[in-house]
Amino acid sequence: MTYIFISYYRDKSSPYAHELADTLMQYGCDVWVDNRNPSGDEWERKIAKAVDECGAVIVIMTRDSFSTEWVRAERKRAHFERKPIFPILLEGEVFQEYAHLPYADVRDGSPLPDAFLEEVTSSVTRWRPPGENLAEQSGKTSAKTSIDKRLPLVVIALVVIAVLFVINRNGASSPSPTLGALVVYPTNTGIDTPTTTPEPPTPDLTLTFQSFTLTPTFTWTPSETFTPTFTLTPSETWTPTFTMTPSNTWTPTFTLTPSHTPTLVPFPTSTLYGGGTGEIAFFSDQDGDWDIYIINVDGTNLRNVTNNDNAIDIDPAWSPDGSQIAYSSQEDANFELYIMNVDGSQRRRLTSTDDIREYHINWSPDGQQIMYTSEGAQETNNCVMTLATLEERCFMVTGDTWEGYGSWSPDGAQMTYTARDGDTYEVFVMNADGTEPHAVTNRSSHVYDAVWSPDGRQIIYTNDDGAQQDIYIVNVETGVKRRMTDTSVSEAHPAWSPDGKVIVFDSDQTGDNEIYLMDARTGEILLQLTNFSGTSVYPSWRP
Repeated sequence: MTYIFISYYRDKSSPYAHELADTLMQYGCDVWVDNRNPSGDEWERKIAKAVDECGAVIVIMTRDSFSTEWVRAERKRAHFERKPIFPILLEGEVFQEYAHLPYADVRDGSPLPDAFLEEVTSSVTRWRPPGENLAEQSGKTSAKTSIDKRLPLVVIALVVIAVLFVINRNGASSPSPTLGALVVYPTNTGIDTPTTTPEPPTPDLTLTFQSFTLTPTFTWTPSETFTPTFTLTPSETWTPTFTMTPSNTWTPTFTLTPSHTPTLVPFPTSTLYGGGTGEIAFFSDQDGDWDIYIINVDGTNLRNVTNNDNAIDIDPAWSPDGSQIAYSSQEDANFELYIMNVDGSQRRRLTSTDDIREYHINWSPDGQQIMYTSEGAQETNNCVMTLATLEERCFMVTGDTWEGYGSWSPDGAQMTYTARDGDTYEVFVMNADGTEPHAVTNRSSHVYDAVWSPDGRQIIYTNDDGAQQDIYIVNVETGVKRRMTDTSVSEAHPAWSPDGKVIVFDSDQTGDNEIYLMDARTGEILLQLTNFSGTSVYPSWRP
């Protein structure tokens, strides 16, 4: 039998958690809800075991439960064990990790919806009558089941029935005297008749009970029977065909013919963070020279896809359909643009220029064009190339001598880029045809790597104040900036996840530049993705 585990902040949410436990018990569910302050390795193992063995987890979301160590550990354990999670918003905002899940909002004190309760309780095995509550109160089980509550009433009722039965049987064999009956004295006894009426005799009202022993018997019958059924189905059947061809030398030939053509499924098909296919490209010198690498979002399946000892390969950029990677490579004197398949095959050179460095590539939403930075001796500007014809068009919008790091908005209607504005570099936005350019940041130091969010409402970028680099997000419409990192080390080169909920970036907080994942709403570091000797930078998330 399974139970529901309630995860909550014990100081403030305890009353609500225990009321919730009572409600779930009325639905016939066992509940684990603890009210002690946890500490120590033994308690950590106990909580982990409770989460592992539960059938579902309810997370009571408050500001405190979001940040407290034990609730975070319980949430991560539940996620790791793939438990059904049912969030309840009691205070604050919805946790980013549960934004995709249905949740109950009870901030106004309203009761839980019946549909929510039914969905929660249906995720575990329910018994009628309800099973014993597993709530721990100071190390002992204190909650009682409905059978415990009704047992005294049942015993009392049986005793009363037995007493009434005995009284009724005694009354049938010897009638009880009647109170207040008239007493008549005989007159011819030779004894003087009393002059006063004597007191009537006091009737004997003593009841004699027969001894008996009442032994209630309870029979418990489970309401459900679970019978597992296991079916083994082979995925492929191979039928060998033997062909013998006689000649001067008799050599048998063996041909294996599959009975059906296997279906190849792209890997990976899902991701723990960020949506998309769950792969991130970056460039690194971990093998001694600069190459393009791909790694899964959980840190597995690292592979070198350029593996070119004679070139410096940098700045990977995924095509919108995720089938190709554009990048910059220095095989001769200059950095030129290339495109390759995801596995590194079918490399194609796009540019061939003299004394010009081309880098920082961004694809148009329709995949027909790329935008890149073209840096010459006299000026730097943005260029757009049509891939079908390799025709390119370079432009300068603000009239200064430095513009670069351009990218399209998700709908292709606008572009963002970095331009020098006096003594600083600012983030600008313009229409895709080059009209209406305007700055969306001001009084910055040196900003670059500006990239649109998937919903087109925000732009993320790196700000370098000369001492260190930090990551900022600016609202395109309002110009309000939000600082995402504020540490003593550098964090730079951010990119959005396909669902806009996670940011991938690089940081030198361990001494070497490594790749990290950050919650786009809270700034919390979710995962260190790489841990190599050397430098790993400029990550890009596969759609």
